[in-house]
Amino acid sequence: FMEELLSQIKYLSKMSEPERKKQIGVLVRKLTNLLSFNQVWEEFEKWFTKIHSGFIESLRSKHSNLSITEIKVCALLRLNMNSKEIASLMNIQPESVSMSRYRIRKKLALPRKQNLNEYLSQFWLNCIAQIFVSKLSRDKHYWISNYGFNKKKFT
Repeated sequence: FMEELLSQIKYLSKMSEPERKKQIGVLVRKLTNLLSFNQVWEEFEKWFTKIHSGFIESLRSKHSNLSITEIKVCALLRLNMNSKEIASLMNIQPESVSMSRYRIRKKLALPRKQNLNEYLSQFWLNCIAQIFVSKLSRDKHYWISNYGFNKKKFT
């Protein structure tokens, strides 16, 4: 996106004044949409993290090779959004979402037959299971240390 923006700005100097003003308006709208999406994404990420506890952090941790945009696409796929809906929300072409999905599949090293949405759903379920086991373990230690329960009762 930044390279495209830079080439468009360089091209402005070659345009006539009326064309330049029109093109500057187009560039300003693109930048405004990008800034707006980034602000909306920050709020969305907070909400999504509350609802889908640990999904984004776990995805970043396990698959550190995913870009920020790919993480965003994964989060939206996790909500069962289709490529057209994601494209509309991210203000990109549906083909760009398809390419992102392809890159994500490659980075996750998914077999050809494995569905990306199914993988992300299973990944989320594993996150929930880890959180549950961690909480259960903490609670078990809390009760043992504070109330003197015998460990054998909990195993």
